[in-house]
Amino acid sequence: MNESIHGECAASELQDQLTELRGRVTGLIEQQTAISEVLRAGSGMRQVMEHRDPSSPTTMPGILRYGIAVLSVAIAIGLDFFLLRHFEAILTPFLLAVAATVWYAGTGPGVLAIVLSVLSLNYFFLRPFFSFSPISYTDLVYLTFCIFCALAVGWVSGARRRAEQELRQAREELEATVAERTASLQRSERYLAEAQRLTHCGVTAYKGSTIFFGSEEIYRIWGFDPAQGVPNRKTVLQRIHPDDRDRLDAEVARAVREKTRYSTAFRIVLPDGTVKHLESIGQPVFSTNGKLVEVVDTEIDVTERKRAEEAYREAQMALAHANRVATMGQLTASITHEVNQPITAAVTYALAARRFLSADPPNYGEVNDALSLIVKEGNRAGEVVERVRALVKKVPARKDAVAIDDAILEVIALTRAEAANNSVSVRTQFAEGLPRVQGDRVQLQQVMLNLIVNAIQAMRGIGEGARELQIGVNADPSEGGVRVGVQDTGPGLSSESLSRLFEPFYTTKPEGMGMGLSICRSIIEAHGGRLWAVPCEPQGALFQFTIPAT
Repeated sequence: MNESIHGECAASELQDQLTELRGRVTGLIEQQTAISEVLRAGSGMRQVMEHRDPSSPTTMPGILRYGIAVLSVAIAIGLDFFLLRHFEAILTPFLLAVAATVWYAGTGPGVLAIVLSVLSLNYFFLRPFFSFSPISYTDLVYLTFCIFCALAVGWVSGARRRAEQELRQAREELEATVAERTASLQRSERYLAEAQRLTHCGVTAYKGSTIFFGSEEIYRIWGFDPAQGVPNRKTVLQRIHPDDRDRLDAEVARAVREKTRYSTAFRIVLPDGTVKHLESIGQPVFSTNGKLVEVVDTEIDVTERKRAEEAYREAQMALAHANRVATMGQLTASITHEVNQPITAAVTYALAARRFLSADPPNYGEVNDALSLIVKEGNRAGEVVERVRALVKKVPARKDAVAIDDAILEVIALTRAEAANNSVSVRTQFAEGLPRVQGDRVQLQQVMLNLIVNAIQAMRGIGEGARELQIGVNADPSEGGVRVGVQDTGPGLSSESLSRLFEPFYTTKPEGMGMGLSICRSIIEAHGGRLWAVPCEPQGALFQFTIPAT
């Protein structure tokens, strides 16, 4: 009988334990749901955590972290006393306490919260109440589950903190990179603006009548005020010089049509009448389907350069004229001889005509011949004077079709007496059918005059040996024009003089200015040719230059 009673009691006790276990399992499920809600509420917790470093919970003092565990469990006990009167959810506040402790204070305080939660449940809420009983199998399962949940929450919390730390570091690095790139871009923009200001170069982008962009220097070049906004294309076109407007529009339209870049020069006129010279390089930009997106245009203000080039050209012309006059002064005796020859001949023919007229009967046929010869010699003297005046006269440069062989023969005639006085024999070798060259006849004659006079003066210093000056003119297919050579039998050129021969103010003659050859090279290069010198064997030097044909 007693055994039956004891068996019924054991069965009843086991049934009670199973019921309690089912209740706890149900509570655990509810608690797991609550934990999920806690994790989803992490965005709200993150705002609280912004007041500390989220990389680790150990930033708090140890006593404070473990104090959080005690406080969390105490709050859970209070909530359970309240909830026991209304709900059967004993485990939920303790699981929330454990989760909050692990989340904010770390795993160590979380373990303390688990122990305190188990003891609190055992003492306050499990039979017999307000006393400790041995931990049952059910309590062991609960303890294990709580530890697992705590570890899971701790791992999630740590992972979240690490992710937040990495995100914060990435954000800080990104902000630093953006700040650095922004500063670098600002520096680059300042340097670019300064470079554009120094080089008078600006950039603009436009399409049709719409201007998308204009650099600071573009506004300065065109005389627009950036504070008034981007001007329209019509206003810009009105400032282009009327003589250049149609040509510029045609070149841009052709570049867009052919999808190629363009390079041109034009003038603009500012409201105050100032004229500026611009050089422009533009590039049309097209989309993938071939439609015009914009035209990017770089413009350089070359007004000062144009003025400087004009002043250099004027100075060069003045210097070249001075050199020409000085050279002609050296040939005074030769020119006098060239003029005296036809004058003397004319006087002789005039005396003969008088004799023919005083004869009895007068010989009118001989008189007529003498008068014809007088006219011929007078014209010859006039031609010599005209050539001298043309060489000495200061006239603007011209571009004509010049018969180079005839121009050279005139210079040889002017220097014939100078060559004879220095015992120099002159030989010429001109090819037949020479093309005409494009250039200024007087300037080309000045080059020949300098080269011939230099050659004659170079041969003054040689004692024994022939003094020969050879002048040759040939067609030069490789250069597309003619080649002229002046060769002497003087002492030749040293390696030092050869390297510095065409430098301004370099001369080997005591009375020389050192500008003749430099001016000659400038003249030839301005004609699109080149001038150079080579030593000859066994002695002498050869000066050659090329001139393009018309």
